Amino acid sequence: MALRAPRRDRAVGLLGLTVRASVITLLAALGLAASTVTASAADCTFTFQTNGTYLTVCPGAPGGTQPPPAPGGSAAPSCDLNTPALEAGAQVYCVGTTACYDSTSVATLRSPDTAPPTPDATWHTQVCLGKSTWTGTTVWDGQAPPPTLAEQATEAIGKIVLPTPTLRFNPTNRTLVNLSTWFWAEDLSTKVLQGSSAFGLIAYATPVGLEVNPGDGSGPFPCAWVTTESDSCAYRYRRSSLGGSALGLNGRPAYPATATATWKLTFENHGDPIPAPAGAPSQLHSDATGSAVVVDEVQTIVTSTG
Repeated sequence: MALRAPRRDRAVGLLGLTVRASVITLLAALGLAASTVTASAADCTFTFQTNGTYLTVCPGAPGGTQPPPAPGGSAAPSCDLNTPALEAGAQVYCVGTTACYDSTSVATLRSPDTAPPTPDATWHTQVCLGKSTWTGTTVWDGQAPPPTLAEQATEAIGKIVLPTPTLRFNPTNRTLVNLSTWFWAEDLSTKVLQGSSAFGLIAYATPVGLEVNPGDGSGPFPCAWVTTESDSCAYRYRRSSLGGSALGLNGRPAYPATATATWKLTFENHGDPIPAPAGAPSQLHSDATGSAVVVDEVQTIVTSTG
């Protein structure tokens, strides 16, 4: 069945709404002053709504909807319900810790990217406040509350595409016992990677460093983020690779050296930095990449020339 047009009457507008204004300018334009809900949780009332949220009403604050309070937990609103909307009379509600409201003046000419909850579902524009920026997106009418921040973080992290590094070393054909062998990982960059959920949470992956295992049984060691040939990541083998489990140049026994790249994870929700949601990892690691390193031992004889 084809999707119906939105139920609300709206003027023809943009596909989405992004209004950029500082909070100070916004307050001045609306003639409103910032205030804070001072009522205790006990002063607030909660009325269950058909969409699975609660209508929150506190003394001195506009109403808002948010997920029902956890058993035994605080019933206080999870965001500032006194946040002034861009549209007069709009009811501000909480989506997690973010203040949002439903727009009645912007036409939604395209349905949300997510699947409709029912075949004939309609949609509307939901406007949420990020860092001094109101951003509008289309959401389905009557849809269930959005996923938790932890669930959104999992989705956002899953959309980060990590490159697989290629481990290189020098000397290339063979190295020698006690000779400094340089390692680096090609096909990496210093670019910060990112992935986002459908609800505004963004995960950022910032390069941290490499972990190199020389393959001789000594175990891995940390290195800087080295993507070109340099001595920033060096190792000295203590014995030849005669009994190594890998095959190097010309089928010679070699050590199976490997490297893994690491990125640090940080998060933003609607443009505001937030701590890592519960259960979210703090780092991401690439798949291990390997190279066979042939190590020879050279015998020397030192004679006196005096």
